[in-house]
Amino acid sequence: MSSRHKQRRRPQDGQSGDFIQPARTRGFRRLGGGLKVFAGLGAIALGAWFAANFWRQSDTGATQSPPGSSGSRRDPSMRAPAAEAVSGGRDKHKALIDEVNHGSELLTEGKVAEAVEILSQAARSNPENEDVHYNLGMALARQGKIEEAMKEYEEALRVFPNYVEAHNNLGNALMRSGRTAEAIPHFKQAVKILPDYAAAHNNLGTALQKVGRTADAFAQFQQAVKYNPDYWEAHFNVGTGWLQQGQLEEARAEFNTVLRLRPDFEPAKSLMAKIQRQQTRGADSKP
Repeated sequence: MSSRHKQRRRPQDGQSGDFIQPARTRGFRRLGGGLKVFAGLGAIALGAWFAANFWRQSDTGATQSPPGSSGSRRDPSMRAPAAEAVSGGRDKHKALIDEVNHGSELLTEGKVAEAVEILSQAARSNPENEDVHYNLGMALARQGKIEEAMKEYEEALRVFPNYVEAHNNLGNALMRSGRTAEAIPHFKQAVKILPDYAAAHNNLGTALQKVGRTADAFAQFQQAVKYNPDYWEAHFNVGTGWLQQGQLEEARAEFNTVLRLRPDFEPAKSLMAKIQRQQTRGADSKP
């Protein structure tokens, strides 16, 4: 792993998503400083009701990020331009920081169009700065310009191939565009770079579920809750995985955890109620 990656603050899990609620995309960076696809419930008759409704994906923009950072990119380890060594270089670098931070503040205020304008100018002036491309990608995604956002994430990865948040966000954008098979390698790369990146494990699980690799998906959801025990979306996915296997008590335990962390999450309440009704009918049918 490069020294530059080691200097970055680690992304933080536990936020909601920009692209596909409940997905998580990594949040905006400041400089200078699920989807659910349920294939059937095995022993219980919830499949018809549940099909195509749940599996929570994780976007890190209201997001889930790798452990340790949140919100816009303000990264003191951002590589300074080579010109910084010559006269005016420091002023140029400070101007870049101010420009990108201003764009991030506009995004926080919901002034997305203004943010895109400022960040686009910053990207034109600083094409070799990965964080500028990353922030611009997030801003474009906020505008629903997913193809353009993907190009900016790709540019961020061209400059810095180990940019874990860009891998995660590009994967989410590809899934939103129906290109799940292309998304999977980016999620895999994210967890390879940062093995305890819970959001990327959850997103990888969602992608694997979409292509029919249910067992592999369940393993990724379990990894997500291992690395972030308070990650309620991943607990929901583990619970639905247990339901697929007909393991009602294990599913109930996961949904109880979801409701402890997110008491207003109606899908978990509904599934708990349906499990209870199923168990009651089963008990009543016994001689």
